[in-house]
Amino acid sequence: MAAIIVNNRIVTFGIPTRTYTKIEQDLLNKLKTQTPIAWLKNFNEVNDLDMRLLALADTALTDINSQTPTTGYNIGNYPANWTAVIVMGFQVQLAIFMAMRWSLIDLTYSDSGLSIQVIRTEKLSAMVKMLDDRYQRMLLNIKKGLLLQQGGMVLVTPRWQASTSRMIGMLGDGAYGWGMV
Repeated sequence: MAAIIVNNRIVTFGIPTRTYTKIEQDLLNKLKTQTPIAWLKNFNEVNDLDMRLLALADTALTDINSQTPTTGYNIGNYPANWTAVIVMGFQVQLAIFMAMRWSLIDLTYSDSGLSIQVIRTEKLSAMVKMLDDRYQRMLLNIKKGLLLQQGGMVLVTPRWQASTSRMIGMLGDGAYGWGMV
């Protein structure tokens, strides 16, 4: 929390700090270590950085949960092997929000035939695309693993193989990428 003095009184404002669980602390450490420092400096210093980082990580986890097969994990109970995917999803979300912010302050100047144009969002958008491609691959692999944990290999029998191939094909990678046919 931050404080200022107004009329000789101390007034506190901001989001109050709180204690974090071991899972949240581990995730925060990964987020802070693997995210470029310049990106983390974009957060407002008045608010609690850790709470904002976890909120954005929760947005990434919600994205992971909503992909087929759907899951219902939260920041407190997700599987340990999902940390890297959550961090990557966090970075994709953060880059998108940075692009939205920077799109408001692009600069174009023209004077007597001299033109200067500063568009930072184009570079950031290309980077978001590269990050998102990698994130989607990581996400797909996690979802493949979930299907196999839920008994997906039983569906390899001839009776179910055609249906399984169609279903997996709809997920985007085809049955051959799963080693099922």
